[in-house]
Amino acid sequence: MSRALRRTAAAVAVVLLALSACDGGDPEPGPGAKGGGSAAAEPAELSPDWSHETSRSGLVARVTPMTDGYLLLDDGLTALGTDGSVRWRQQPTDLCATSAPNEAGDVAFSHGRKCRSVSVVDGATGELRWTVRVPLVSKQYDSGAMQVALGAKAVTLVQFCGQVTRLAVDDGRKLGVIAPHDRKCANEADSDGRTLAVWHDPVDASTPDDHGTGWIPQTPGEGAFELYDVDSGELLWRRKTNRRGGDLAEGAVISSDPLVLALTEKGHTTLRLHSRTDPTPGAYVGWQLDAVAGSSFTALGVVDGVLVGSVAGGRPTPLTGPRLYAFDLTTGEQLWIRDVNPPVVSTLSTSVAGVDADGVVVATSASDGDGGRTWLARWDLRTGEDSGVIGVLPRQWSAVGLDGEAVLLGTGDSVARVPLRPADAEVAAPRADLAWRDGDVPAVPADCLAVGDPTLHLLGLDASRDLPTPLSCHWAESAEPSYSSRDLWVNVTIAAPTGDGDTGTTAEENAERTIRQLVDDPPGGGGIRTKLELGKAEQVAGLGDEAYAVSGARLSGSTGYDTAGYLAVRVRNVVVVARYAGGFDIPYRHAAPAPLAQVEEGLLRAARETLASYGLDLGPDPTLPADGDHTEVPDVCTLLDDDARGAGLTEKTAVTRKGYGPRVSSCAWSQTGDRADDLTVHAYAVEGSRLSGGDAVATAEAIHAASVHRGTRRVKDLADRADLFRDDATEAEDGYDHSRRELWVRDGNLLIDIEYARWGAGLGDGTEAEVVRLARKVLRASRG
Repeated sequence: MSRALRRTAAAVAVVLLALSACDGGDPEPGPGAKGGGSAAAEPAELSPDWSHETSRSGLVARVTPMTDGYLLLDDGLTALGTDGSVRWRQQPTDLCATSAPNEAGDVAFSHGRKCRSVSVVDGATGELRWTVRVPLVSKQYDSGAMQVALGAKAVTLVQFCGQVTRLAVDDGRKLGVIAPHDRKCANEADSDGRTLAVWHDPVDASTPDDHGTGWIPQTPGEGAFELYDVDSGELLWRRKTNRRGGDLAEGAVISSDPLVLALTEKGHTTLRLHSRTDPTPGAYVGWQLDAVAGSSFTALGVVDGVLVGSVAGGRPTPLTGPRLYAFDLTTGEQLWIRDVNPPVVSTLSTSVAGVDADGVVVATSASDGDGGRTWLARWDLRTGEDSGVIGVLPRQWSAVGLDGEAVLLGTGDSVARVPLRPADAEVAAPRADLAWRDGDVPAVPADCLAVGDPTLHLLGLDASRDLPTPLSCHWAESAEPSYSSRDLWVNVTIAAPTGDGDTGTTAEENAERTIRQLVDDPPGGGGIRTKLELGKAEQVAGLGDEAYAVSGARLSGSTGYDTAGYLAVRVRNVVVVARYAGGFDIPYRHAAPAPLAQVEEGLLRAARETLASYGLDLGPDPTLPADGDHTEVPDVCTLLDDDARGAGLTEKTAVTRKGYGPRVSSCAWSQTGDRADDLTVHAYAVEGSRLSGGDAVATAEAIHAASVHRGTRRVKDLADRADLFRDDATEAEDGYDHSRRELWVRDGNLLIDIEYARWGAGLGDGTEAEVVRLARKVLRASRG
């Protein structure tokens, strides 16, 4: 059984078990209620060993365990002993970035104007060991912000343009520069203090001038991932790869022991096991990250071969992340997912202290009208389920750290240390007591693991079939090939009841409200290359309890062939939204997105598979409306190749992706050189729309209307409808002369789009005559 199927089966089992529990089961236990023992079981009363006032008013300070104590970050740096005493304090001006303490308790930080000063604090004495001033990489673009990591012997500074500067921990002397910046500014790096990972993409002969913009696009060729030992600066390995879609973001070094890296190749960011001696990537770990949104995974810890952490945009904090994930590093499989705070209305607030061999430690605070109480509890390391309560203490606290012997708690004005004790499995922490009804799907963590490979293939997301499912449920391909994009989003909302069941609203009523909010406004566009904007979704009969959808397509010569669709469906208290956008900027081999009928089928499949993973049925697909006279189109690459070559257009590119069937065909030809003539042709035998209900001719009419530019003129006696766009530019002073013609033709349900652009003076009439002639040739071939 595949990884996705195993995960989906497990998810279905969890949902069905929870459904059976909702069917006449008891409500969730409240404060003081038992989790499997007698109702009289009470939690142990806890109290802090000590508390320390902080200077970060209103914000919970960061606390990091270190040798013989803790590092407290508020408006400065304070080292506390295990007894709460202040060992030392540093309060630099304009503190910017701080490293984690090394094994000796030393701490490095950047500070001052533009963060250009770097200092190291001696962990034993609290004195500044040294301060050095680090030059900016670029006076024009460099803000001075840098990542600071600290090893036993070296400080690693990841600067602007991915330049890595190494300084000696003992005296601040410069140890060298790794991946020095250049005009291209395309290197990236990340370090956890032990390991340094680098994406090396230096300037070469293919690098274009940036024209003063500070940004240069990726060009064909090779880049390389490199791994270094921080303290020695030794290059451990180097692995070459295609530079298009290659990247490495802050947080890429997930763990040094074992070595887990999050690297981006061909636009896909995945977590994989690696070796310090062999560049060959090992097993995937968990899900794919969302490279487009810039999400990253931050480890809470690795214990007994289990990696626990959270995901968020930018550099997340696992202690407050919305959801925790656990992965088995032996197999890479996901063990469990759990929302830190379930998406329900509640007066409870949970935060995560950390993870150790006995599991995850969490703090749940509840208001009781008298300052509140905080419950310390554990989740099982391998299942994520409640495994008992450590105890309860007065006041509402947030978890800020775990050191193996104690939990660190914080408020807006203090931090405190509470010794750990064994968890009592007979006591349950408080949970929201929700008025679930029979048939409700409980608020388990929503995911999209059930979306299968055939669905991805329908939508042209073939590269994604060999990769883990995206954690954000956003499949994105923008480097296969370059200058094209295909995006699928699947969002799941599991609505919960609010109120007490008599005066509140049911889960299903809240789901009805959710789907209304989703369809009140047009979904608009989406995707990197897609320029098509969708209108408001309309109701689709027969799907789920209610469903709304809209889809569309647009043909536009060499600058895009776009398709998009949006489907929102509700079954009981679950709302699934499936959305797709595909397009391309320039003709490139197999760059075209899926045709509209395939997009609609793919969205229906994605919604059906996702609902099925929660034990719900979408219902039968809408009937495919009547087809038109055209059920296939000629291969325009073959049909018009002699014409294109006769005009000197010898560079041919098949734009239609393989496997899209006989109803679509797109091709492009061009000359070589900077000012090259080019020709792009699309032919499309449109099918009816399952989502709008329009037959093939009506759907073709809608696509034709969306495609035609303003300022066109009608061409008579060619087909049911033909529109021509003219664009002539002449600037005699610099010899810039250019003519472009684009012709859109509709013959029943057949659409033809031809764009021809030529360089030179006085070519407009000839270019126009040629596009009309080529259109007639495609029409004759299509009509048989």
